[in-house]
Amino acid sequence: MNKHRGFSQLAPTPRLVAFVVLSMLITFSSSWVAVVASFIVAMILLIFGGKYPRPALVAAGSAFILTFLGHALTSQDPNAVSILIFNISQDSLLKGLRLGIRLTSMIIPAIAFIAATPIHELLEAFVGLRIPDAAKMYLTIVLRYVDILWYDIQISMKAMALRGVNWDGSIKDKVPAFSRLMLPLIFRILDHIDGQSLAIDNRGGVKASKDIPEYSESVNAIAMKNVFVRYDEADKPDDGHALSDINLEIPQGDATVLLGRIGTGKTSTLLLCTGLIPKSVGRMKGDVEIFGHNTKSASLGLLGRLSRIVFPSAVQGLIGLTVEGELEFSLRSSELASEEKQQAMETALELVGLDSSFLPRLTLGLSGGEMQRLALASAIVSQPLLLTLDDVTVQLDPVGKREVVSALQGLLDGQITTIITDPYVELLTEVGHRFISLEEGRIVGDYPALDAATIEEASLRVPQMMRLGKSLDIQIPMKVNDAFQTLQPHLKGSTPEYSHTATKPAPAIVSAENLVYTYPNGPTAIKGLDITFNQGEFVAILGSNGSGKTTLALNLAGALSADSGTILIQGEPYDQSRHQGLIGYVFQEPVNQIVTMKVSDELAFGPERLGWDEDAIQESVTYELERFGLSPDATPLHLTPAEARKLAIGSTLSMKPKMVILDEPTNNLDEDESQSLMAHLKSLQKNDTTVVLITHDVEIACEYADRMIVMTKGEIIFDGPTRKAMAEKEMLAQCDVMVPTVVDLSLALWPDKLPALSVEELSRVLIQ
Repeated sequence: MNKHRGFSQLAPTPRLVAFVVLSMLITFSSSWVAVVASFIVAMILLIFGGKYPRPALVAAGSAFILTFLGHALTSQDPNAVSILIFNISQDSLLKGLRLGIRLTSMIIPAIAFIAATPIHELLEAFVGLRIPDAAKMYLTIVLRYVDILWYDIQISMKAMALRGVNWDGSIKDKVPAFSRLMLPLIFRILDHIDGQSLAIDNRGGVKASKDIPEYSESVNAIAMKNVFVRYDEADKPDDGHALSDINLEIPQGDATVLLGRIGTGKTSTLLLCTGLIPKSVGRMKGDVEIFGHNTKSASLGLLGRLSRIVFPSAVQGLIGLTVEGELEFSLRSSELASEEKQQAMETALELVGLDSSFLPRLTLGLSGGEMQRLALASAIVSQPLLLTLDDVTVQLDPVGKREVVSALQGLLDGQITTIITDPYVELLTEVGHRFISLEEGRIVGDYPALDAATIEEASLRVPQMMRLGKSLDIQIPMKVNDAFQTLQPHLKGSTPEYSHTATKPAPAIVSAENLVYTYPNGPTAIKGLDITFNQGEFVAILGSNGSGKTTLALNLAGALSADSGTILIQGEPYDQSRHQGLIGYVFQEPVNQIVTMKVSDELAFGPERLGWDEDAIQESVTYELERFGLSPDATPLHLTPAEARKLAIGSTLSMKPKMVILDEPTNNLDEDESQSLMAHLKSLQKNDTTVVLITHDVEIACEYADRMIVMTKGEIIFDGPTRKAMAEKEMLAQCDVMVPTVVDLSLALWPDKLPALSVEELSRVLIQ
């Protein structure tokens, strides 16, 4: 949208006032002259604005036709001409025409206003009218729900387009698709509403307290006594509790790490530490005190000043429409002056690797990693006494993970209390002072340090230096420089030689030439890319958050249409009718592509849209059910993260694609589940399916990918064998890609050789 045309030439508040005044004038117009003048003004506004939302114009046209016919064909004039059941006269025709034009004149300015006014500017318009803070809060909540609804609809439409729905086709194509989508979409919106409610309560509720919390330095930050927790919707069948008999004390200033497999109660423990259990969700027996304040009696406003949680799903954890709006909400109970608030916001963004240029950006327009950084900045800026982090590094690139570590170390120097759960073990070991293991909702261990056995029991990935030390039967320091000093005396002339599988010439599956894509009202995400993927390859695409990886994938799969350039599928220009389903795409969040309410229906959806016969559909569904161990009658939205991920992949593979692109497929999986998933993907490659992995997990990429593509700012700066990519350490660092420690160590030991890609490879060389 051009911000210098039509209504958008005005600032948000004057624009709103002008629209209201114009609408009132049009509403009271009744004579022919006034109606025609109103229509001309409305059309000028629409044309001058330069944006014509087709659905809105269709609605306006329909309103005109119905109004005209409704009056034109129902005359009460005794001299009217009767045709079948209709009465028509000259007066009724003129009356219908006048009222139809009048109604259209009222609708068109609304279309012009909405086309020129993004949701966040609508909020700015009302704020400019000096509405009360409470009204501003409620308006933001409503607009955020609308924003998320539209966000979900857009993603769902992309997901259905990838599986055979032609949204550019006829009504016959669209209506059945929308009808199937409505029920799962409602469930997802309800889930978003629950998440947003938690996010609002996490900030102190609708009415945030400005009272400074009172507490003694002698009390524990957290004190839990005989605590049991259960959820109505997720009770465990054995004992009915998500947490059982929790007794825990965390002193002020400690950095505590919670360990355990998915579903062991880590998130529930974090919710207890913020008071969201029992204030907002779940039921609790026992007592929890936060800095001496019992969570049963303390207000949400007080709890919001004491403790903040950062959720793993930033879409649900954020409540502001813009980055600045999000940070302002976290500062709404602050006593800082305006200039100080501005400085606090910029400092918080810098701590997580963002900057002040992000302040005006829409939160739902950020990449997943950028959203997660913002969620962390939003918690930091409020300066809570206790900060709890729930798997916050999952969507971050390697540099983002390191920035989180640095930010937390800086906060810990200020004696803030921190409780963390995360799959990134390096974060846990560098920040944590204490490690608590959970199993089936109970505390089963409390340790001062992490060792390999404890890490494995929690199904986390054991750091590479720990694994290398175990294989060599020596103690190896975690940092590469120290490990280099330890290992150098043991080299004994070892020269790295690695097994190499010769690649056979293979036909191209998909290629792009001079591909360009710019998001509406956003940046150019893809800048003239040329790329080819061949049959049977296993490719990893690396790059920082926002580098264009997902945008490239969505263009290749047909969910987005490039501004310019050509996409060829098996040498032919992309055509939806012929190539639908040949390029599969699995979303970063599995729930985003769920469009049915039954696992077997989800697996059958794509083949049905492709027009397969019943026997072929059933054969494909049965195969995927067996491959991933899924129950056919289960509800997709109630699956565990691992099961949902398997269903998302299965529903894509059920269409028998030639190439499948997976966006961060190991997110929200523990290490055992990740390795199981990667084994499935490797078996696909052996059957000549091209596998493309978009990932920040460079260790996984090194272990499984034969080829690496590295992107930055919408461009490809490296495309070649994985081992050669890892040898370009400086180039990768410029793209916010950090080589794994074993690669870094290998490069340090043999600077003139290509590096080892795994612990096993380096271990074999050192044992020679």
